Amino acid sequence: MSSVTSAILGEPAIAQATTSIHVAPEGNTIEVGATNTAAVSAFLQAHFGSNAHIAVEFQEPDTSAASRYAGNGPVVAGSALVGENENVCTAGYGSRAAAGQARGQTQYKYFVLTAGHCFPLNMAVGHETGKFEGGIAIGTVRRNAYIGLILPTDGEGIFLMNENLRSHSVLNGDPLEAQPIQGVQVPHNRETVCWSGIYGGNQCGKISWHGESLISGRVEATFMVKGLSIKGDSGGPVWDPETHKAVGLMTAVSSEDGGKCWKTSYNSVACTRMKFTPLLASGGSHGIIPELGVEVLGQD
Repeated sequence: MSSVTSAILGEPAIAQATTSIHVAPEGNTIEVGATNTAAVSAFLQAHFGSNAHIAVEFQEPDTSAASRYAGNGPVVAGSALVGENENVCTAGYGSRAAAGQARGQTQYKYFVLTAGHCFPLNMAVGHETGKFEGGIAIGTVRRNAYIGLILPTDGEGIFLMNENLRSHSVLNGDPLEAQPIQGVQVPHNRETVCWSGIYGGNQCGKISWHGESLISGRVEATFMVKGLSIKGDSGGPVWDPETHKAVGLMTAVSSEDGGKCWKTSYNSVACTRMKFTPLLASGGSHGIIPELGVEVLGQD
């Protein structure tokens, strides 16, 4: 195998077309993955002969583990957003809204959801490329259920400038990976939920209660969960770990219900209690989905 590897690495064009080199489990064949099987096969036959125990098969190239910070690709729930106001929040679920018909087919506009308090209406938003770095533009806030209401719903929709930026997944696991969402459901007290934020990371905890909260001077209907969250996680996805269905978006950090808060090394606030706004009408909230007129993208 080392001879095959050395030969491939010695030819840049072939190395670029090669995705993997390993010995088959049976131990008698070297298996080579390639994006251009014809070119790699011809190269290896020229070097080792047509009778060599080398098998070349098509294979997509490997990619690095998922990241909350990216300069391109889909905006997965749990990744970092930054607005023109330099406010940083977490991306929520990908979603869509019907936008008429064309040739008998429904056309859609695509959005990424986040907390309504993150960015004002019509503000341009970017996908942050690194922690405390700038962002690459993904779209503009076109729907916001947080403004002009006595009892606001803390959700907004960022219209994606390119539909290829849409995603039906959340960042979860260790290492991080994009895991598809399987639908949407209503949260209930005493259920366990999980969430994914840019600073607090992946956490799980039990819903203790729901009710009205006074957050930044505004009354909101939220669910309270026992578990870590950090300011900047706002807008991040909350889901049921058993069904892997979406239930809400993170809204606030809290010290209520026996929780504690402290200042982080990067001057943010971390708390051992998290509040979220439900996607569907429940717990006194009108629900983010009905208020914004969107549907969450799932694996189906």
